[in-house]
Amino acid sequence: MSRSATARATLSLVREGEPALARRLRALNELALTRYTSFSELCEDHLRRGCEILGLETGIVSEVRGNRYEVVAVASSLDGLVPGDEFDLGATYCAAVLQSGGTVAYDEVGAIEALRTHPVYVNMGLESYIAAPIRVFGRINGTLNFSDRCPRRRPFESWDHELVALMAVSIGRAIEREQEQRELEKQRALFAAIFDALPDAMVLADEHREIFQANPALERVFGYAPDEILGKKTRVLYGDPDSYERAGRERYNAGATVENAPYLMEYRRKDGTVFPGETVGVKVCGPDGELLGFLGHVRDVSERQEAERMKDELLSTVSHELRTPLTSIRGSLGLVAAGAVPKIEGRAAELVAMAMRNAERLESLVNDLLDVEKLGGGRLSLAVDDVEVSELVDGTVEANHGFAKRFEVALEIEGETPSVAIPCDAGRVLQVLDNLVSNAIKYSPKGDRVVVRAAETEGGVRFEVEDRGDGIPEALRERIFGRFIQADSSDRREKGGTGLGLYIAKSLVELHGGDIGFGDRPGGGTIFWFELPKKVPYRKA
Repeated sequence: MSRSATARATLSLVREGEPALARRLRALNELALTRYTSFSELCEDHLRRGCEILGLETGIVSEVRGNRYEVVAVASSLDGLVPGDEFDLGATYCAAVLQSGGTVAYDEVGAIEALRTHPVYVNMGLESYIAAPIRVFGRINGTLNFSDRCPRRRPFESWDHELVALMAVSIGRAIEREQEQRELEKQRALFAAIFDALPDAMVLADEHREIFQANPALERVFGYAPDEILGKKTRVLYGDPDSYERAGRERYNAGATVENAPYLMEYRRKDGTVFPGETVGVKVCGPDGELLGFLGHVRDVSERQEAERMKDELLSTVSHELRTPLTSIRGSLGLVAAGAVPKIEGRAAELVAMAMRNAERLESLVNDLLDVEKLGGGRLSLAVDDVEVSELVDGTVEANHGFAKRFEVALEIEGETPSVAIPCDAGRVLQVLDNLVSNAIKYSPKGDRVVVRAAETEGGVRFEVEDRGDGIPEALRERIFGRFIQADSSDRREKGGTGLGLYIAKSLVELHGGDIGFGDRPGGGTIFWFELPKKVPYRKA
């Protein structure tokens, strides 16, 4: 019960000049100050006090669900009613309480003609009755009611109404606290289950980065039993003191600018061995934004990194081993096709041309694999020089003219290409353009056209390649620039390619300090674009 509510009731008593003022003030004071250990204890005390102060023989706390009325707690000098008893709501006086939304009181039901046939009066003979709604989170949850088989010797007064209403508020708040506590316990149990079940190490630390909770996986990852690490600073988990201090500055201290993004860090096990860990650290804040501590998640990625190293090593070895014989095969086929040996015709010429195309396709695949390996290892550098934009656009269209003709697609330059030079690696930019143009050609309907355009922007030059195909499927939009991404396996067979082109294109553009993306073409199709800045983070070759 709030102090303001108690004060209002006290003023009401003083104004009325009640002879029993002292007794009633004492009851109010005890209700406001008593601390209960359980909801059932609170109900029992409120019902006992209510019956005593009001001079009534029965008190009930009820819960109403739809048309059902259930007894939650009862205090009575009569036998019969017990918690759990249920009735139709219409067969109780409480229906009037729910209808009015406020306190309802009857001094003598038998004197009220409309109530003489009420089931409660007919079956139980209850003459006097007073009740108030119990609200839980703003909704009427039930009632607090007191009753007697005898009429009131003195009518219910405003004090009686206020007392019952205040008791109902007190019970409603207790129900709210109990429900909140149950929900909190449920959330705690859910958090504990998730926290303990995770296969990665998890720690909770306070605002001083002192660990107060750890999950069982910590022992597998770090070698520390959960109770062994409690009370220690997270410093003991880091590979070196500098890493600990740097993580604090960047992620955990006041004013830290980086938050929640995964990052790699070296960690130290209990036995002193160091391993790479993928980490996510999250600030835990209270409802008012105050810092309570940190949640740290560490995944040992040493096995993953070793697998990636072996994969890259295999990829590099296979690519390099393929490249030498492939160059020889392609050169020999080129000599045959060029007539360096006695001229071949008919079916033999067709077979040589087919072999040549497949050798070129295989060479493109090997080159893509080598580029991916270099990009992944950070070993691909740019030979930067000032290059005319027109050379890049014209060179791309000229190089892909025969390819477009094979697919019966027109390849055109739209608009005036700006007469400006940009610092770039011409070979790599042509590689990006060639990839975007060849993709556009492959995915365009026969008889349609692919457009290439370039325009100067405030910070550099924007290149666009526009097609009139079916567009990018929704499922691929977020990962279209990933490795080995194509619309489906049938596209790979019909259109050719490795699914690496856009990944390489994005990486090369970003190496130049640029940006790449795509959008829908009005009327159907796709526009791939990339922008290169007038300055790149590389010195000229």
